[in-house]
Parts: sequence; C-alpha cells; structure tokens
Amino acid sequence: MVQDCSSIDEWVFDDLEVYPNPTNGIFGITLDGEFEYVIHDARGRLVRTGTAVGEVEIDASLYDTGVYILTITNERNTQTVRLVRK
Repeated sequence: MVQDCSSIDEWVFDDLEVYPNPTNGIFGITLDGEFEYVIHDARGRLVRTGTAVGEVEIDASLYDTGVYILTITNERNTQTVRLVRK
C-alpha cells in the first residue's frame, strides 16, 4: 500500500535548515535544540540514525547517488525532507 507523500518538504520547523541540498558529500542539518535524524534510501532501507543539538554535519560522500528520505524529530514535531545525493 502506498501512503500519501504530499507532506514531504512541507516545512514544519521554522528554523530547520538542510544544506546543501542536493549534495556531493557533506551536508548539514541545523535546528534549535535537541533532535534526532533518520536517513532512509529510496527503497526504504535504513542508512543512518543519530542525535544532535543545534547542528550536525553528515558525510554522505560514500552514499550512492539518488534520493534519500531524511526524517528529523524533536520533542514537538517531525519533519521529512527529500535529500538528493549527486
């Protein structure tokens, strides 16, 4: 069953930044406070998880090119972002 994906990239967090996107390698996530992030590939396989406070840099240079789904969660909300690895 396919669920509605219309909420991808609709910004829930006013202070969230994911940059650069698309990326060739290292990208950053910035969000006030503590947050968790989860990265899945286009097939839904788990690629990476982690937690951060304020910001984190992630090295995606070893990831295959393509589209990834980045889910960012804090105590208030969850945001899903389409991340492109060039």
